[in-house]
Amino acid sequence: MKKKFTIKECKISRDFYERHKEIYAMFHDNEKCPRYRLDDDTLTVLSDEGPTCNLSCSMCFVPRVEKEEQKKFRWRACVDVERKGSRGRVGDFNSIVKWALAAAKRNGFSVELSQVSTPYTILMKKPGVSPYVYNVVDFKGTLTVIDEVKCNEALQNGIGQGKYAGLGLVDILEF
Repeated sequence: MKKKFTIKECKISRDFYERHKEIYAMFHDNEKCPRYRLDDDTLTVLSDEGPTCNLSCSMCFVPRVEKEEQKKFRWRACVDVERKGSRGRVGDFNSIVKWALAAAKRNGFSVELSQVSTPYTILMKKPGVSPYVYNVVDFKGTLTVIDEVKCNEALQNGIGQGKYAGLGLVDILEF
């Protein structure tokens, strides 16, 4: 079971590729970058193992949920909801909400959204490779568990694209 590590006042690169390398260096998770989310100066990381360096962080286990349980959540998602060629693009507000509702259902929960951010982009630049642009929306609200197996898997692994760029982490908040 993955553990959730919270590092407050985290001084980490704002460049997405550099951030990815720094987090990978701090948390080796079976040779792949752990799931993470950065909000202002608070870094939340899901990992099988603790940090490999001496970090001051709090740790708890990722909560397990049961059928019909309701929880407040936040979710930063890649919302390339319309495909045009090999690149996705953001649709209008209604198509983004429709996409989020369908993604939640596929992952074992329904959502009541209380906040949906305006779409914004993040740029992942790796030296020697064409940059990749992610279209991102932050969601907040209440989730209701429909299928506890799928929902718990989503809480452990994240949802959708861009996980190594800090996207897809569904974070359960305290009531």
